[in-house]
Amino acid sequence: MTPDSPLSAGSEAPEEIASPPPWDLVLLAALVGVLLVGVLAWGFVDRVGILGQAWLRGLVVPLGGGGLAVVALGRWDRRGLLQRLELCLPEERRQGAFRAGLMAGAGAFLAAIPLVLVSQWLFAPFLPEVPPPGLTDLLAEHPERSIWFTVFVQALVLAPLAEEILFRLCMVETFRLYRLPLPGLLMALLFAVVHGRLDQVAGLCLLALWLYRLRCRYASLLPGILAHAVFNLLVLGAASWQLLRG
Repeated sequence: MTPDSPLSAGSEAPEEIASPPPWDLVLLAALVGVLLVGVLAWGFVDRVGILGQAWLRGLVVPLGGGGLAVVALGRWDRRGLLQRLELCLPEERRQGAFRAGLMAGAGAFLAAIPLVLVSQWLFAPFLPEVPPPGLTDLLAEHPERSIWFTVFVQALVLAPLAEEILFRLCMVETFRLYRLPLPGLLMALLFAVVHGRLDQVAGLCLLALWLYRLRCRYASLLPGILAHAVFNLLVLGAASWQLLRG
């Protein structure tokens, strides 16, 4: 199997579609959606409370990017939309895909820990004294149940679904359309960079490649969505444990 061929590795290809989707236009629609929803959220962020701000910021990528990508694909051709989004999986492969997703999420988390530690040591002179605020900082400052619910829904449901569609599907297929070399690796680098944490780039690259390998193996985003959610759950679980310990 090669990391640039999602239907390889002996997996059965889904029913053939008459013509390929215009992935470059779909990705463009997704990026425009992220920009529009981001600007809208920025305009309202000072008018709502902490809970509203958390939802506004957390919905920029899922609603703007993922939502517009789905709309663009649906406008192009509604038939087989779930198949084009690779959100289908034959029944006989679901159990194996479920196990693979669980193991991949846990494995990526364990493998990312030493990478983050090494990155923190290597890039220590370039890291800001105060790292950018994250979801765990929101939990520390606002321990209300509504905030915890918001953070976990975004990290375990919205982010895995939207980011798999945007990065592992739309972005990679656009790179393949333009015949860019190593589209899977290029996607992984961009996935890591857009998260904005230099000390986490190596770990996020590893996660992105692992998730894309699942897509290649199963010709579906579903195992990667599960693995992504498991990875985020372990990250939030570790952070929550530290917060609860005080």
